[in-house]
Amino acid sequence: MNYEKAEMQKSVRLPVRVDGVNVYNGNLNHAWFHPAKDNTGIVFSYAGREINADLDHAIFSRMAVALKKGSLEVRLVEHLLSAVYSLGIDNVIIDLSDGVCPTTNNCGKEYFDALHNNIAYGTAKKKFFEVSVAPEYPITHPKFNPDLISVTQAKGFQISYVSHHPANGAEMRRYSMEINGENYSKGIMTARPPAPFRNDLIKNIVLFLGKVGLHGLTEQNYFFTSINNPKKEIQDGYLGYSDNFVRHKTVDALGTMALIGRHFKNTKFSFNMTGHKFDIWALRELREKGIFKEHSGPATPYYP
Repeated sequence: MNYEKAEMQKSVRLPVRVDGVNVYNGNLNHAWFHPAKDNTGIVFSYAGREINADLDHAIFSRMAVALKKGSLEVRLVEHLLSAVYSLGIDNVIIDLSDGVCPTTNNCGKEYFDALHNNIAYGTAKKKFFEVSVAPEYPITHPKFNPDLISVTQAKGFQISYVSHHPANGAEMRRYSMEINGENYSKGIMTARPPAPFRNDLIKNIVLFLGKVGLHGLTEQNYFFTSINNPKKEIQDGYLGYSDNFVRHKTVDALGTMALIGRHFKNTKFSFNMTGHKFDIWALRELREKGIFKEHSGPATPYYP
């Protein structure tokens, strides 16, 4: 690997399409990824209008992360963006067929598979952030207890997530990784989003409503669990990972971090039992408090 080349901005080489389903209405949909010039950033396009994927446009909508500009709203962006961010892609135009990012059967895998061998390097250097604080800097909000995000100086670019969820049998789980495409593909890209229900009856009703076309959630693209019997699906081999929930929350956090607009060096993000709404707020707060600063240093190995 030419490390100097690896530090140049990235886009996609050729247009590529990823198909899935709109989970809100059950209709099939798709996303086209198009090459973009240096310093374009990540931009979503829908119905002839564009919106930048950044924290200034981020909102919490329909249990997911969305982007809103005037009357334009694109929804459920975090799974798609997690794959884009893990690959170090800086510039891309993402054209959505219906304003909702497709949900696939394997969360981020279909996006990753479409993109990772389709990278083009630009001529402008990447711009990085790093944290300006040491030791660890935590941020909380009284409305979101016990949600917490902290950042600290560290080797490379790392993320850690701690979860406590019925799908894990009420156990605390932690997942940590160095952020790059290889670790994303090996560790978290197939971790499906959760759909926990109070009992099997409610779960079966929701499954039935999906089969008759009232929504797009299925047992193939989400993991359905019953809170009163959380370990049954794990024992039956229903989940891809026994710790699927914490791995999926890492996907969510990574996709929301993409809205910062840059990749990091010498930085670790730690998330503790956070949700989408808190993540958006906390990342904005960290930015506005000046915790992120320009990284200036020699070219180093990044995104192998």
